[in-house]
Amino acid sequence: FTYGIEIAEEYDPKKHGADRTCVKVVEGIALKTKVFDILVKKGETLHVGEVREHAGFPLTKDQMSAGHTLYCTEKDGVRFVDEPNVNLVGSWETPLSGVGTDRAIEGRWFFAETEIVYQVRQIGSSDWLETTFNFQN
Repeated sequence: FTYGIEIAEEYDPKKHGADRTCVKVVEGIALKTKVFDILVKKGETLHVGEVREHAGFPLTKDQMSAGHTLYCTEKDGVRFVDEPNVNLVGSWETPLSGVGTDRAIEGRWFFAETEIVYQVRQIGSSDWLETTFNFQN
């Protein structure tokens, strides 16, 4: 499977196409939503315990939590989470403190044989929040 997270990024018609269906203006910036940001590509070799990191920021200055969603697909070349055969694995919220769009969030993905563990925190906090996705039946 290819695994990825849903992100919003600054809209670029050359990159995202002319379809503005999933474009949202936030704080005066046009953002393309529902973008599939790849963590691991189908067929990529991963070692148990391998870590992938990412960072993000809240979209609005008064946002009190950051929403996260994990998706998977068997498709090649996936670009958006609302494409056919892209499946939601799970979602969660990270509480945010303070005000402003400069409150960075950092995340770490740990890939194991039957589970994916995600740890996330707001930069400046020593507290990591953890979510586990277990694929063992």
